[in-house]
Amino acid sequence: MPVCPTCGHDADDAVFCPHDGTPLSHLGRGMAAMPREGDTVDGRFELLERIGSGGMAVVFRARSIALHRDVALKVLYPRWAEDRKTVARFAREARAASAIDHESVVRVYDFGFAQEGYYFLTMELLEGRPLSAMRLPMPSTRAMRLLIDIASGLARAHELGVIHRDLKPENVMVLRDDGRERVKIVDFGLSKIDGSSLLTGEGDVIGTPDFMAPEQWQGAAVDTRADVYAFGILAYDVLSGELPYHGESVIQLLQQHLYQDPIPLAERKHVVQLPPGMADLVMRCMAKDPLDRPPHMGRVLDALVAIDDASRELAAEPTRLGHAPVPATTVVSMDDALLLDRRELYNEIARLRRVRRKRLTELVPKAFGSLTPPAIDAVQRRIRVAEAELEEAEQDAAIAEASLTEAQQAHRVREAELRGRLVAANLELAVARHALPGEVTEMPLGDETINLSGPESSWPPTDLEANGDLHKAHIVLRRAEDRLAEFVRAPDESIERAEARFEETLAAKARAEVPITGLYEELEHALRSAPNADHRALDDLVEIDGVVLAYGSRLEILERHTRLRSPD
Repeated sequence: MPVCPTCGHDADDAVFCPHDGTPLSHLGRGMAAMPREGDTVDGRFELLERIGSGGMAVVFRARSIALHRDVALKVLYPRWAEDRKTVARFAREARAASAIDHESVVRVYDFGFAQEGYYFLTMELLEGRPLSAMRLPMPSTRAMRLLIDIASGLARAHELGVIHRDLKPENVMVLRDDGRERVKIVDFGLSKIDGSSLLTGEGDVIGTPDFMAPEQWQGAAVDTRADVYAFGILAYDVLSGELPYHGESVIQLLQQHLYQDPIPLAERKHVVQLPPGMADLVMRCMAKDPLDRPPHMGRVLDALVAIDDASRELAAEPTRLGHAPVPATTVVSMDDALLLDRRELYNEIARLRRVRRKRLTELVPKAFGSLTPPAIDAVQRRIRVAEAELEEAEQDAAIAEASLTEAQQAHRVREAELRGRLVAANLELAVARHALPGEVTEMPLGDETINLSGPESSWPPTDLEANGDLHKAHIVLRRAEDRLAEFVRAPDESIERAEARFEETLAAKARAEVPITGLYEELEHALRSAPNADHRALDDLVEIDGVVLAYGSRLEILERHTRLRSPD
């Protein structure tokens, strides 16, 4: 007769011990069958279809009954449920990712041990493809945008004390949102939370060989600089289409990562036209000595943004006296324009119009010398007045955009807090079911460090009794789930107000553009009629006109889609 390892009573063939609720399947007897399409998990998720599988888990598209939305539900194979470290890492993935409130990091909603007898994890459903499935190298404009998104998500994780430890192209999903490519960093199963105990033994080597920092190879303690190293490898791959090291065996890779300097990124044959400073940044991220790398991804993000901004400013610099044709770097290719969202398209159109107007203004003294006709002087005075009004409208739009971004960030922070509470409630239920191994200890919650194993378990701090009252644990779980459901299903009034204000300022900017457009057309007509007109320089501006027109058409499509999605 089978015996429960917790209380010693006869357990017969039950999935749970009838005396204390211990899940018996995960302890190695009578493994629970894997769920199938059409099943309901823990009474809370309806499995719609199987969408993927790996060596440790199978992933389903599922419907969250409480949230009224589809999610990705990952189920750990029963054979891995006996592996204490695997279960602990599964729990750590949920705890780490649920704490990160960033648009470039996958949202984790839930983790637990289902009443059917298996471990599960739920996260937002991503409609996209991994970076590893995309054609590399990428054009630098597109690559910079994606790399900044990745760095931004990791910077937020580091700010919250979470280290990924397994960053690679397979763990970066690329998806489209309002016409723009965006990324989601996934799989925090090997992550470390600062201040918590490691889930690996002394000297353990974990990670993916191509992206592991030297200190990971050596089994030494790792910090945020291991993620910086992996990011450098990933950026090298994205920008060159090649990994820096190509060992034929794990031993060769080990030796290369520890002792061999890679070919400098700028010298790779497929690398073209990188922004100034980008190659040097990537190589610094891949430094052998952690002390020679940027200390965390926040510093890397700052450097990337500075490089990108400098590159844009260089592209926007007017050609002196308009003699040279419009350089290719001044405009974004239409392929790249397809990756811009509405805000970015507005900003890019405004930037190109400023470039064009500045070049027209530079041609005035060449066309008329020191004796500018009174009519031209009058036009230029009216232009200055109109541009001051446009500048004020642009400042209002910038403030409104910042307010919208702030409101969206506040919403993400609150949602992450509620998701963290739901994960914590599920962990409490798992503790009550005696379904968490001893390795899941010292997992931080806010400023506290709480032990999830042993008789003093209190995760999260609740009125649960030390003996793990299952009924009360269920109540806490339902309450946490209801709060999250209420939040995600209700409209956020602060975001709606900020969006409305932003739309108003964009409309005001468009109105302020109208008189300026007419005034510069008048100025251009006068320049073309001047005896010393530089027609070649004037004709070169046609390229900008064509790009602005194309961007405008793209913006119209996005505006139309936005109106169609609007509930009104």
